[in-house]
Amino acid sequence: MEVKDSNNEPYQPVHKDQTEQSVNQYDDGVGDYEEPEPHPRRWLILAVFSLVAQGNGMIFLALASISGKAQTFYDVPASKVNLATILFYAIYVPFTPLATYVVNTNDGLRKSVLVAAYSMAIGTGLRCAAFEGNPHSFNYLLAGTSVAAINGPFLMACFTLVPARWFPDSERGLATSIGVLANQMGMVVGYLIPPLIVSETDDNGTLATQMTICNLTLFGISMAAAILAFGLFKSKPDGQLDEAMPISSREDMPIQTAAKLCLVNVDFWVYGAGFALMAPLYWDMGSLLYQNMHPSGYSDAEIQIPGVVLQVMAIPGMIAAGKLIDTTHQFEAIIVFSLTLAFASIGIFTWALTLTHSPTNLAIITFAAAATGLAFSMVQPAMLDIVAERTHPVPHGYTCSVLYLGTMILGALYIVIGDEIEPLEFNIFLTCLVGVVLVSTVMFPCLFPPTIGAHHDKMQQALSVPVDPYPETAEGEIGAIGAETKGN
Repeated sequence: MEVKDSNNEPYQPVHKDQTEQSVNQYDDGVGDYEEPEPHPRRWLILAVFSLVAQGNGMIFLALASISGKAQTFYDVPASKVNLATILFYAIYVPFTPLATYVVNTNDGLRKSVLVAAYSMAIGTGLRCAAFEGNPHSFNYLLAGTSVAAINGPFLMACFTLVPARWFPDSERGLATSIGVLANQMGMVVGYLIPPLIVSETDDNGTLATQMTICNLTLFGISMAAAILAFGLFKSKPDGQLDEAMPISSREDMPIQTAAKLCLVNVDFWVYGAGFALMAPLYWDMGSLLYQNMHPSGYSDAEIQIPGVVLQVMAIPGMIAAGKLIDTTHQFEAIIVFSLTLAFASIGIFTWALTLTHSPTNLAIITFAAAATGLAFSMVQPAMLDIVAERTHPVPHGYTCSVLYLGTMILGALYIVIGDEIEPLEFNIFLTCLVGVVLVSTVMFPCLFPPTIGAHHDKMQQALSVPVDPYPETAEGEIGAIGAETKGN
């Protein structure tokens, strides 16, 4: 099967020398592409996308911090309140194929962001109908959450595609980090704001008003994101031709071809699995703190201290990761450092939970939470970007969709496992899990030296496309890297 792009030319995975130095993603191996000047609207585009991303995170945790009050007001069990969070995992899986298809169609980036924004606005609007204190009213909240959860697969397919379309290589790592950070900060807002609106009260009338205000706030933010996305967001700069984009950000590769390229790419499996294992662990850490600390006698106010620190550390962590990616391109070093820090901090956290309740131990737990937040927030953009580069020329929308599909499946699995075993046993399990990912990441480059468009021979065999592994430049001369490698 010969697979061709929009120019009727075979796809040619890039073959580079086997070093850890990243190569500009715009270099498709043909040597005749010049990266355009940075577009002045790129930060506006990223801001609109980030607003949609933070809305997703906000709705995801909107009930987590007021679950007890929601149980009392709607007269439903805790399992039904938790269902509002689990729905985000459940909805993601069946909608992933559709989201992957849409993002890879003509103008697919804009379509995906608009579907994400509109579903979020419609879903939060339905949640506003849940203003009566009874189980029937709570069903409106679940229905609205189900619609809003459609946001997930369409949004997360775009985390590396937006930077690839709008940002130069020197800013792409930071842009990816900001998008992921916006989603994380949405979780912080969703966790902190509802308790400020919904107070401790036994008056159902007051509680009904407060719950309605909470739902209207979510609806207002979601509507603002939808309106701005419709009016301002675009798939690519005006006048930019598909041929002037890197292959991995185009929309003309069939999904089955992308799947075949990923299946034979060892980098995809190792780093993709690492991302899928680590990202939901960070998302679920807030719940894990409560499950571990509450039985030890810590109050809700004390538990919120490490919980807030854990989330806030995403700001310096992701920004630092983005700048390091852009300036050094040392993906493996960033990932190994982050996983080492995560392994140590979760180990300290697990040990601290065996100690008695005291201010000193609370300080130790808070320190461990800060280190954990820093570690997990740094590893996410690094793993997203390394998979995007190492699977070149697979479209970014495809790789992101598959990676986040894995996170949703494993995130749901973490919740199930956490409910079945003791908190301390679960923490030990998580510590060992991080250790396994760390060892795998350290050993992998030794066994499989990194390349861009990795494992060239296997990828070419999968495509059945004969390609010269040392592509010539537009002037007919072998590129400098190819010549050097070929000479060796």
